[in-house]
Amino acid sequence: MSLLHLPEAAIGSIAAAVIGAFFAFIGLVIAKESKVSEFRQAWIDELRTEIALVIAALNNLRGISVVQIPSQLEAFKLTESFFMEANKASSAIKLRLNPNEERCKEVLRLLNNLESLHMKGFPIDIQACRKCEDDLLAASQLLLKAEWRRVRTGERVFNVAKWSGLAVSIALVVLLLFSVANSSGKKAAVNDPVDAKAPLLGASVPLSSTARSVAPEAAKQ
Repeated sequence: MSLLHLPEAAIGSIAAAVIGAFFAFIGLVIAKESKVSEFRQAWIDELRTEIALVIAALNNLRGISVVQIPSQLEAFKLTESFFMEANKASSAIKLRLNPNEERCKEVLRLLNNLESLHMKGFPIDIQACRKCEDDLLAASQLLLKAEWRRVRTGERVFNVAKWSGLAVSIALVVLLLFSVANSSGKKAAVNDPVDAKAPLLGASVPLSSTARSVAPEAAKQ
């Protein structure tokens, strides 16, 4: 039995099952992409925190560099915690960023330059560090803004699923309205049938044999 010969009830059941499966799939895609957006937002927040930690730790190192320290051992004790904090945050940033993306490349380059300026020993070139720090902040802001825009607009798969679901919904509404209009037209045709055998207006109606016999008698009277 072909699809064209299936009863309307069976076709309706198949269509309902297909439509239900489609929207279930769309729901799964949207849920997954929403979770990806949540992870991306958390990634943005953590990256912002790590950049702030690096800059704060290196600022503390610059502050120590202007103080007269009597011995290298004392200098190590004063700077150890700041170096550890800066290294930890810097390593997290490097693991988080993609070295193949242009914005990430720029942030990584400036971060390496800033670290190098602090690794040359005391005294630290404060002016050069501040210039590099400002450039790092500017590049980081561009990166964070781009990532936030991606979170706001949604993932590519999410957008495709969203617009596909909207298009299918509109198509179903149009199809439903067309079906209702078509069904109403059929009901009107059934309720007001045209009898093909009815005599036309003005046409002569043939008399039956009984009517023909009665007519002359009525004329004689």
